[in-house]
Amino acid sequence: MTEPHVGKTMLVLDIVYAFADSCVALFLMMTGYLMTNKKLSRSYYKGVLHLIVMYILCCDICLTYKVIVYDYELSVKEWAGRILNFTACDYGWYFEMYLGLFLLIPFLNAAYHGLDSKKKKLALVATMIVLTALPGVLNTFNFKLPGWWQQPSLSREYNKLVPEYWTASYPITFYFLGCYLREFPPKLKKRLIALIWLVAGVGSGAYFFYRFHYGTFLWDGYAINSSLLNVFVAASLFSLVVSLDLTPIPGWMKKTLSYLAKCTFAAYLLSAMFDIIVYKHFKTLVPDLSAQYRAAPIVVVIIFTLSLSLSAMLNGVCDLVVLAAGKIKKRRSRAR
Repeated sequence: MTEPHVGKTMLVLDIVYAFADSCVALFLMMTGYLMTNKKLSRSYYKGVLHLIVMYILCCDICLTYKVIVYDYELSVKEWAGRILNFTACDYGWYFEMYLGLFLLIPFLNAAYHGLDSKKKKLALVATMIVLTALPGVLNTFNFKLPGWWQQPSLSREYNKLVPEYWTASYPITFYFLGCYLREFPPKLKKRLIALIWLVAGVGSGAYFFYRFHYGTFLWDGYAINSSLLNVFVAASLFSLVVSLDLTPIPGWMKKTLSYLAKCTFAAYLLSAMFDIIVYKHFKTLVPDLSAQYRAAPIVVVIIFTLSLSLSAMLNGVCDLVVLAAGKIKKRRSRAR
């Protein structure tokens, strides 16, 4: 993040970032794709209980690690407060975001399906993209500073061209996009969709390199989840994935992938802790920066494996608790 953006290595890293940054958008689109028909009911809200339990377990583990390693002194009240204000996990914002979206889903579905034509639904998606994704690109130019276009990293003072108040609503944009792509999948050949995805990712990475050149990485509107560039990358990849024929995949593999998908939520929350642990030792063992870049994929695999393994264990514990609670409830109902 603090290294100057010069040379081919940084260009490659910016391109990798452009592709990787679509993960949150893909999750939100998949949520819309799978939950587009959910309606308001008591049983619907029970679906969030598992996530809440997993979130609390992850918070407890992360806080325990911080108390032991950093010698934090947290009272029971402060411990509970960190969980409730989503600061116990460094990636707690993710659950905070999804919890709000989960509560809105029945109403978002009612709004989406209340539109009676493809054109109206497309207009809804387009409107949300304009409100949440377009400002991150159009509002990041400086028309006053001489020479700014030759080196944009000179200044972060930009001229506002379009309203940007609604940019934080990007989860709703991607949710509606997932609903739309399920109902109206693009009628394009897979090769063309793959080409669009590659061009969008490489083009976005090249644009990042241009904006950061001779400067350092900046979390500006064009390089965050809500960016219009991210919409192109994520939507094309999502369209490609859902167009694939998965029938040849063996049943056991589908079940394995389904269980791993169930574990990704807690794995993401826990990965912040493993980031700190692994990267600390990694930087000591590999002090050379260029060597760190080459070994980065190995580090990512290690962190992913550790996070997913611990998540699987927590999910197993959670499933046992839910199973035991169900049996106790049945026994009580029989006793009555």
